[in-house]
Amino acid sequence: MWTALRSRWAFDALLIFLVTILGMLLLIANPGYFSHDELQKLDHVGKYGFWHYISSYVVLVKGEGFGTPVRPISFFVQGVLALAMKDYPVLVHFVDVLTHGTVAVLAYSALLRFAAPRVVALGATIIFALNPMAVIAVGWPAALMDRWYVLFGTGALLYADSHVRGRSGWTAFGLIFVLTLAAILSKETAIMLPGLMLLFVLREPSALKSWRFWSAGAAMALPALTYILYRLPAILASFEGGGSSSYIASLGNISHGLLVYLAYPFLVTLTEAVNWVFVSPVLLSAALATHLAIVAVLWRAAGWRVGSGYVFCYFLFLIPVLFIPIKAAHYLYASSIFFSIALSWMALGTAWCFSPRQLFSCLALMLVLLHTFVLQGFMYRLGSCMNTTMTGIEAAHMTLGKPEAFEMRAEPGAPAHVLHRLSTGRDKVGDSYPVRMRVVDWDEPWTSELPVLIMDHRCRVYVK
Repeated sequence: MWTALRSRWAFDALLIFLVTILGMLLLIANPGYFSHDELQKLDHVGKYGFWHYISSYVVLVKGEGFGTPVRPISFFVQGVLALAMKDYPVLVHFVDVLTHGTVAVLAYSALLRFAAPRVVALGATIIFALNPMAVIAVGWPAALMDRWYVLFGTGALLYADSHVRGRSGWTAFGLIFVLTLAAILSKETAIMLPGLMLLFVLREPSALKSWRFWSAGAAMALPALTYILYRLPAILASFEGGGSSSYIASLGNISHGLLVYLAYPFLVTLTEAVNWVFVSPVLLSAALATHLAIVAVLWRAAGWRVGSGYVFCYFLFLIPVLFIPIKAAHYLYASSIFFSIALSWMALGTAWCFSPRQLFSCLALMLVLLHTFVLQGFMYRLGSCMNTTMTGIEAAHMTLGKPEAFEMRAEPGAPAHVLHRLSTGRDKVGDSYPVRMRVVDWDEPWTSELPVLIMDHRCRVYVK
């Protein structure tokens, strides 16, 4: 019996990895990168060496605001990947997709532990593997933090389940603590992990009477509370206007956050969540209504505990970012797991009978997969443009004799944002540094004596 279950799990795990790799193939094939964040790490390793990078980034600091990233584990992984970034982008993207597949397999295991039927668990995991809410977190190498904190957090949940069920002793207690700490040191959002203990209560309310439940919760809460106390001055400073303007916390940001993060899965044409302000109010309302309809179906068909539990879990890891003004799709990575569970349960939770619930879930799934297709195309085109532009800039820089400074302009109609993506916070071009790169609007007066590089609508660069 046990051997058969293990064989079935191994088959399902292999299937999940296969679907993830094939479903994210366009991300793997991306010849370039998403933004300056990962390129800055590449520059640091190239200029000063790997161990200098480690001494600079794999450290604990309180920071001036909560927007200061304190993620030594994720930064370590990012430094290792930076060694291959310049020559092997396909390898970097393949590792990102494999990490996503690993999270999916762990999520599948957790669903089985929480008594989800195999077909629902497998369906939810496959939807998660192809979820648009995960695409940017997977296709953007600098967003690996979201994948790694969810990976460690899911591992902590699995050991918490073993501890609560009495299947393991204090070893599980220690592993819960270590994995939760690793999740927090991968990304600060993991301080919300103790909230997952609600899943045990939803599964069996009597868990509240178990000392094992409370000890597992303590193992999750202790590293979270320790981290909060350590960063408390920075957290308070964020609410007082300290740190980066993009991370200044305010209660006034919550309403827009709720709207954007609920609507995003069904905003098929929206790529980066920050551009939500350009979306038609009608489309925003329709996307929001679709998601609220899912909540209503869960509430009606599965009861108030499941419906409210879904809302809680969906927003659990969004709570820290609801306070900041910036909106970003990769923040939805953890939420996408619970969203995928909801869609899978609606479609596969009962015998197929073409019920309105199942038809609605199929239509919702079609929109979601269409959004995934749009996002992967966007990521690939952007990466290709970044690669073409960076190669052109390096060639033009050499042609000009490697000047210490130059300007860059984008022709009318060319994607000027690419110039900002590849130059922000950077001073390295090829093997040359420091090099000052200044992006100038096309309409600004041409008065500078600096060399000027121009990007056309096909991302090619030429010297004026």
